Amino acid sequence: FGKGAHEGIAATESANSAVNGANLIPLLTLGIPGNVTAALLVGAFIIHGIEPGPRVFLYDAVLIYGLFTTMMLANLSTFLLGNVGLRLFAKVIQVRGQILYPTVLLLCIVGVYMSSSAGLAAIYVMIAFAAIGYLMRKFDYSVVCFIIGFVLGDTFEHNLRGAVTILYRDPLGRVLEHPFAIFMVCATLVFVAFILVEQARTGRKALADPSVEPKT
Repeated sequence: FGKGAHEGIAATESANSAVNGANLIPLLTLGIPGNVTAALLVGAFIIHGIEPGPRVFLYDAVLIYGLFTTMMLANLSTFLLGNVGLRLFAKVIQVRGQILYPTVLLLCIVGVYMSSSAGLAAIYVMIAFAAIGYLMRKFDYSVVCFIIGFVLGDTFEHNLRGAVTILYRDPLGRVLEHPFAIFMVCATLVFVAFILVEQARTGRKALADPSVEPKT
């Protein structure tokens, strides 16, 4: 817990591993990834013509339940392999970056080239997005938010145009006709108000105690 205790490492790694399974809940039900790994999984789904969301349980139920089964088996196998090969796996961190980075880059280029019909253009796109990801991490921007916007942007724009077309003449009246729409509007307002109040409270604490960092 900040002092080199083995328990602290075990606690953080256990929490990190537990997040991967929980991220499948918003990913499969709403199509919204919660971290970089889930965002990559969204990209894999879209490449194979599968749209994450509520309908995936209707049209691709076999795949989803197979995914659940695979994750349970993966956790069991990880536990067994980790106990057996922990000492061997730990030697990976001794590999120098001059050897590791070019190897990973070569494998990425080969994988993109073989899995895409665009040829060299796909490699250029990969390099461009790799540069964007590097710059975002360097300047402390959220890569997950960028991927979510990139993946869901087309769907959001399509539904926004449909909503604008439907609500063109009387937007407020049509929204207030539906109880669920009223509930969503109120929930959004409460959520935004909660964030603003929390930020204001943290800001006051930061002014009173300089050691407290304001939340952004």
